[in-house]
Amino acid sequence: MELGLIASFAVFAFTMSASPGPNNTVLLVQSAQYGVKRALPYYAGILVGMAALLLAFGSGLGAVFAALPWLLDALRWVGFAYLLYLAWRIATAKPPEGSTESAKPIGFFASVAFQWLNPKAWVSVGVYFTSYVPTDQGFSWVVIGTGVFVAMIAPGAALWLLAGRAISRLVKSLNAHRIFSIAMAAALVLSMLPVLFR
Repeated sequence: MELGLIASFAVFAFTMSASPGPNNTVLLVQSAQYGVKRALPYYAGILVGMAALLLAFGSGLGAVFAALPWLLDALRWVGFAYLLYLAWRIATAKPPEGSTESAKPIGFFASVAFQWLNPKAWVSVGVYFTSYVPTDQGFSWVVIGTGVFVAMIAPGAALWLLAGRAISRLVKSLNAHRIFSIAMAAALVLSMLPVLFR
């Protein structure tokens, strides 16, 4: 029974982590604009930030938001404001010319912080702990649930990281890069609308 329960954790977590959303859109763009190697800090930040969020939520933070739902609404809009800033950075990013050393991708700490402002992450974690993980059976289940979720984020997000590498070959020209950047910035904003207006 426990293996079946953990398998259900894994299916949900992989589905959420591999589906389109703010994290994966930014990761795709980082990889396409700066290369996989320079996008790795953002990727690592997703894993660390989500692990911290999962542990905190499973340890009781979720109960605070359940008792004070206006806090989640406030967080949702603060997250959207930060996402607009990220979209602006993506839309106005200059194409790499020869070396990308002068370009500045979004780094590890910004990625970790964004997990706490990402409304899709909060919704996913909330559903995960209220519908799948039996937190009433002890903290060990919070740790197991966190480990499974993060383990599923790794391959789910890696798909977007590698997709960015493939796309980078198609956006070599200035015009192609500009179109891609603007399209991805728009996609990033649109990915938030279902969460904001649900």
